[in-house]
Order: sequence, then structure tokens, then C-alpha cells
Amino acid sequence: MKLINKIAGVGVTLTVAIVAAAVLLLGHPTETAEAGALGSIELSCTPATQAAAIGNQVTCSFRFDEAATYAAAEDVDGVSVTLTTTLGTWAANGATSITFDCGNVGSVVADTCEADTLTFLLDVGTATGTNTVVISAGTAVDTFAVSLTAAAGSGAADSISYFTKDKDAIGYATTGFAPINQATTIRFRVLDVNGLGLNDQLVTFSTDNGVLDASGGACTGTLSSTLTASTAAYSVYQGTSSIELCAKSTAGVGVTATVTATVVSKPTLTADTTVSISKKPASADISVTLDGTVISVEVFQDGLPAPDDTDIRFQVVPTTDAAITAPCVALHDGLAESEIAVASGKTVTLLVTATESATSCAGVPVRGYGSAQVQVSADDVTAADDAAADDAAAEATPATAPEPPAGGQSQVVMTQDDLTVFLGANTWVESVTFFDFGEQKYLFCHIDGAPAFAVDTCTLSAGSILGLTAK
Repeated sequence: MKLINKIAGVGVTLTVAIVAAAVLLLGHPTETAEAGALGSIELSCTPATQAAAIGNQVTCSFRFDEAATYAAAEDVDGVSVTLTTTLGTWAANGATSITFDCGNVGSVVADTCEADTLTFLLDVGTATGTNTVVISAGTAVDTFAVSLTAAAGSGAADSISYFTKDKDAIGYATTGFAPINQATTIRFRVLDVNGLGLNDQLVTFSTDNGVLDASGGACTGTLSSTLTASTAAYSVYQGTSSIELCAKSTAGVGVTATVTATVVSKPTLTADTTVSISKKPASADISVTLDGTVISVEVFQDGLPAPDDTDIRFQVVPTTDAAITAPCVALHDGLAESEIAVASGKTVTLLVTATESATSCAGVPVRGYGSAQVQVSADDVTAADDAAADDAAAEATPATAPEPPAGGQSQVVMTQDDLTVFLGANTWVESVTFFDFGEQKYLFCHIDGAPAFAVDTCTLSAGSILGLTAK
């Protein structure tokens, strides 16, 4: 079922008939805006955050904005309006898409879409996540994001598990080394026997390296290796407890810190995760390899990655003989990549430096930690790139996701990084979501039939976990 299609529901017919009757009673403007003159459409849904549970609803309203040749909030005629939801269904027809017509251009019958707000009720269902509602009318499109949170658990704690962390590698500040990331927020979740997040549970955290601060803390004042915090809702996730691991201790340099979480009411429930606390990197720690046009950089010291968001900057000499697609890339888990193109018959020197800025890859570096350089010729790039292309073609078989019933949910781990290729092999997919850990929110990478500007830009790779909804 296409997201942007035309469905005539009984509930819609009734709604439009009521509106039309109200128009006849209250009077109607002598002229209406035609579809071709429509400026834009404005969508709003309330509440913007709702618990995902049977019986809960969200009210979505819309109105037509001013077009260049009509007064503000003019009635609109001769256009088909479609509302689509990726989670839940519309109360009027029990489907994910609802469509109705705003009369015919020039009609003397008062069957236009009124300038006043039109509203539709959305039954949110039980699926959690960011639900993007899309409305389209002619060439006008608008979206509204509704956060659907999980229902909270109840009773006793049944399990605890590591959830997320903001950074995998942080740095210990020393003389001449002030890494941009000296702390990371770590989250654990406590669940009840039904797998629902359980709030108001005390969790004790401990670490063998570094010190702990409350979530959102500045890592200042008197800190210790243990801390207790309560579970609460985080984004759409109930039962989450968070702390800050700070790279501050006399012995905690160039080590791996293990953070352990224990449920106070049931000490047998524990979970842990690790974070690297890195030393200052140097030139000897920077490794550069070339595979086709792809430049891969690793920055490790004593087996531990340099802090996340260390700047990896790429330069070529002479600059007229080559180009770099991303001159600065933020390091993550000790790794960074860019691409190079070299003019035919030319050889250039590629310089790679590890630096720090006030904000990652923004502005002039405030300090440098070393560099490495390699010679790259056009022949090297072309020959290696041809081999890489052959290897990629052999490994680009897209994953096949389990197909649920229409409107059902599924998940898949990608085997390559091209969403278009994946969708071509899974034609039943209606929408694709992806949790971006950097932005800490769900993104809609694909909504079947929606225009490109109505979806998010997702950076995917082999290993990315996608949430899928069936047509």
C-alpha cells in the first residue's frame, strides 16, 4: 500500500459532509483558491508526546497557508488531500493513509476545504518511536513528528542491561592535551518481567577507572568511583538510568574503564560496559592506508583508540593536483575515513594530522598531536579502486528482512550501506527508521511515496539496524 495514495473512507465522507453542511449554514466566500494556486499547507498534532497504548489518541489539525494570489486562510478547492502516518492508524478509517477531495474548481456547491482548521484523530497503537505524520495537497507537503513513548512497567525489577553511551573513547587531560571529550554519558535500562521499562528504581554505579558524576554533571567538585541514581524515561525509553564517566583519576590514563550497574532492590541484577580512557596521541600512533579512493586512518596508542571527536584533517600537496571529499573528519572509536581524487598522471603528498578544536572540525585547530604522510599517484588510486569496486560488487548482496503482515513491524541488520539497494530487495517495506546514537533520536530514512524533503538524511553502513514497517 503506497503511503501517498487515495483512499475513500466512510469516516472521511462523513467528515467532509459535516463540514459542507456547516459551510451552507454559516455562509461561504464567493471565490475559492484553486489547487494550482495553493501556497502551502500547515500540519500540527497534539500532544507531541504520547504513550503508545491502546485507546490513546493524537489530534492532528491542518490549514492552508496564504497563496500569492489569495488572502490568508482562503478556502481551497479542487485539490486532493492525503494524511499518512507511519505508526498507528486514523480513527476515521482504521488505515495508515486517509484521502479526501476539496471539491471541484469553479463548483457552485459549497464542498471546499474550509479555511478554518480541519482535525483528524490518530489511534497511536502500541509501537514506540518517532512517528512522522505527512500531509500532502497538490504540490504542498508538511510533516509533524510525534514521539510515542513506551508504557511504563510495574512490579519488581526483572533485568538490567547496558543501553547506550555517548562516546566510546574519551581522553584524560594532561599538560598539552585537552581532549574535546573528557567524559561520556552511559545509560542502563531496568525492565520488569514483561520487558517494559521500570521507573523509580535505584541503581548503583561503580567504575574501576575514572570517576562518576550525575547525568548532565560537569565532572567538577568532589567525585568518587561509586554513585546511585534512579531510573526514569529517556526519550521514548522508560526505565533508563544515566551517569557521567569522567576521565579524572591519578592512575586512569591509557586504560579501559569498566562501569558496572547494580539494581539496589535486587543486587543479583547487574550489567556493565567499557570505555577507553586514552593517552595523548602522537605521530607514531597515526596509521594511514589507501584502498581505492578511500583513505582509512587509525589513531591508537597501546591498543586504545584516541578520544572520540579528535579532528583528523586531510591535505594534499600540491593542492591543484588532487581533491579531498572531506578535509576534516571526527574520529570515532579510533577510526576515520575520507576519499581522494588525483588528477591523471599526477602524484601528490597526502598529509594527515590529528588535531583539537574548540568544536570538532570547526574553525582553526587549537593544538596538534602529530601527523603522517603518504605519496599517492593517479595510477595507484585508479588500479586499487577498480579492485575495490570488484570486491564491493561481490559483497553488496542486500539483507533480506523478515516480512510481517501489513502494517506490522520488523528489523534487519544491513549487509551494505545503500538503502536504495536494500529497498529494491525488500519491496514490501513502507517506512524505514534508524536510531542515530550521535543525535540520540530516531530518523525516518524512507517513507514510501513521500517526497525527498519529507524524510531524514541517514548515514548508514553495514551493521546498521533498521526498523521496518510493512505496506
